[in-house]
Order: sequence, then C-alpha cells, then structure tokens
Amino acid sequence: MMQSLVRSHSSVLCLLLLPFVISGCSTNGGGSGSGGGTGSTKTYPDSTGNWVVQATATSGTAPFTLLSGYINEQQTGTSHPTTGTFLPASTGCYAAAANVPMNGVIQGVRLHLVSFGLDQQVLDISAAKDDTSTHFTGTYSVTGGCADGTAGTVAGTRYSALTGTYRGSLSADPATVVTLTLNQFALGTGEAKFLVSGFAVVAGQTCFTTGTLSTANGSVIGNHVQMSFLNSNGPKMDVTGEFDAEATTISVSGLLFTGAGCPTNVAQATLTKV
Repeated sequence: MMQSLVRSHSSVLCLLLLPFVISGCSTNGGGSGSGGGTGSTKTYPDSTGNWVVQATATSGTAPFTLLSGYINEQQTGTSHPTTGTFLPASTGCYAAAANVPMNGVIQGVRLHLVSFGLDQQVLDISAAKDDTSTHFTGTYSVTGGCADGTAGTVAGTRYSALTGTYRGSLSADPATVVTLTLNQFALGTGEAKFLVSGFAVVAGQTCFTTGTLSTANGSVIGNHVQMSFLNSNGPKMDVTGEFDAEATTISVSGLLFTGAGCPTNVAQATLTKV
C-alpha cells in the first residue's frame, strides 16, 4: 500500500513538471537501495548552493565547457522540486546566453534538471550526487537549435559560501595587509550569482584604510568573486579573484585602489580565512 502511494506521488509530480522535465521520470518511485528510492529510508544533505559544473562533449560540437551558478532544492515530499540557473562558459551555441534557467527534481541521490528553451535549445542534465551532496557526476544532452544532438558528461562541485574573515599581504608589497570580512547570501539570483556584502580594513596604505561592500557591488559566480569596497571619503578598492571549493583561500588576481595618493598598479594577493 505504501509503495503504491509513493508511486502515485512520483507520477503526479512528473505530470506537474512535464513542461520542464522531459525525461527521467518513472512510475516506480526511482527504484530501491542507496539511491534514495522507495526501498530506502536514507536521506541526504540539501544540495542548495553554489555549483561549478565541468562539461565534456562526447558527441557533437561542445556548446560550453563550464556551467557556474546555483541549485535550490526544496525539501518537500519524496521527490524534491529543484530549480537552478547557470552561466555557461561558451564560445559556441550558448555564447549569447546570459544565463540558463532550469527546473527539475532531486530524489535521493538522483538529480534531473531541464532548461527552458534558449534559441530553441533545451539542455537536459541527469546525474547522481555523492552522500555529502557536494559532488555529482552524470550526463547532459541538448535538443533543438544550434547545439541539437550534442551530448556529453558533467561533473559538478558545490562551493562553500564565501563567508568569514580573510587576510593577506599584497604579493609585491608585504607591508600592505588586506582584511576582508564577507557574508555571501544563501540563495542565488536569477542571474546565476550570489550576492556578497562586507567590509575591508587595509593596513599600510594612507589613501584607503577602510571600506564597505554593499550587495550592489559584490557578487560570486561559481568560483569567481568580484567586489568593490567604497570609502565614504571617495576612495575605493576593487577586488577580483577566485576561491577554492572549501572557501578557505581567495587568490586575488586584481586589486586596485582608486583615489588621491593611491598606487595605480594592479596588485595580487592570497587571502586566507582566519
């Protein structure tokens, strides 16, 4: 009786998501065992967060090599309605796409997302995640449009939130020490990015000593961060860089002070979470 109810629930959900989920639904509730189907009571951590997805084409012309953005899993029922938006790294069929919105479900370890049509291209991702919900592997395919018939593999990594205090010296000027206190928002935006706020303290510079980061000037997309700290007296500090999956280190590729008496060269630094 219980298995019948689960099968019915899964079938109804597939019908509700039919405009978005075009494959991968079944009436058997997703099978049994450690995959989180009807025969398993195992639960898995929420997959909501910032994801970087490596893509490798196995047939057709590669439409993108990387997808960066968010997944939002709603912990409701057996099959969790899931949304996502990704920014594609593409020089081909997805080069004009500002972002790729997706809808689907997560059931146990199984993830299935299907995009809205972009220039008639529909992206389908089917994957299985690990027990920690920090990685997944699977396949993708594109139907319609310029990339029609392309298929390949995907490997996703969830990045920890860029939240905490990070400190380090400029590579070319060890006397200048930069301390950033950051807070990344929990949910991504429709532009595939996460907003970041915070403040900065700089020792060793007279033109810029403190600054505030508003959500209008701070964002994370995948493992990339871009921030502009403003001082009430006019100077600012722009910071761009990348961070590791555990968000313990920011590798700053560009740090620039702007204001009277500020150095005009672009600096680099490694900021470590303290």
